[in-house]
Amino acid sequence: MSSATPYPGWFYAIPLLVALACLMVVALLALRRISITPSLPGSGLERQDRAWRVASVRVVVDLVAASLTLQLGGIAVFAGTTIHNAASTPGVLLVTQMVGDALFIIGIAALAASVVWFALAALRAFGLPHTVAADVATQSTTQEATGR
Repeated sequence: MSSATPYPGWFYAIPLLVALACLMVVALLALRRISITPSLPGSGLERQDRAWRVASVRVVVDLVAASLTLQLGGIAVFAGTTIHNAASTPGVLLVTQMVGDALFIIGIAALAASVVWFALAALRAFGLPHTVAADVATQSTTQEATGR
């Protein structure tokens, strides 16, 4: 006998929690690696070094955000669909069906946001040298204009 319930249970939750824990460990290791990497050799390279580190951290944060919203989107779409189906039975309040629809829409929006974040991470990763060069040029121009 089968029944529809909006609660997927530990069968789905445990793998998601394991994936979340792995994601956090990998993100922390990546951020630690960025922070402990020795500075660029030579004097006068402080700006380039800082720009590389800032751009690298942005890529890592974008990847983490994309991964989290991908999980959130999948869960919300699944729960929204299940709640909507469970609320379609006679005698269930219309509000319950609306909650399912809202969760489904939130899930689709989160999935779209995860695609955007993955694209931003890829663009920033592949454009890293150009980003660093532009950031360093902007800092140089600002320092020359202010006399610092």
